[in-house]
Amino acid sequence: MLKYLADLPPHPTLSTFDLQFPTTHAKIVQDFEEHIKQLTKITDVTGERKIVAIIDTIASQPGVLLPWKEMVAICREAGVISVIDGAHSIGQELDINLSEVRPDFWVSVCRSYTS
Repeated sequence: MLKYLADLPPHPTLSTFDLQFPTTHAKIVQDFEEHIKQLTKITDVTGERKIVAIIDTIASQPGVLLPWKEMVAICREAGVISVIDGAHSIGQELDINLSEVRPDFWVSVCRSYTS
């Protein structure tokens, strides 16, 4: 019985990009670019390795807006698929222009509550 995605061929692996707060957007972008460069250096035997970056727009702990737009640009340049978790951005970040940033995927939840 399969329990995790990593149990399925081709057995994907996880690479975590850790953030230590306090920090700056410039430091996050610099460290993220280096992390992506290291990942893209590693190739599988077939040369068909796929890398997917899942990026929060706002880190819920400690509630910080991340430089996700710059991170998407780094992914695009490196051929990495970007999946953006924008759930915390709705109502918090103004003037989000996805056609300008061009992430591969944008995920969010927009609900309205009525009494």
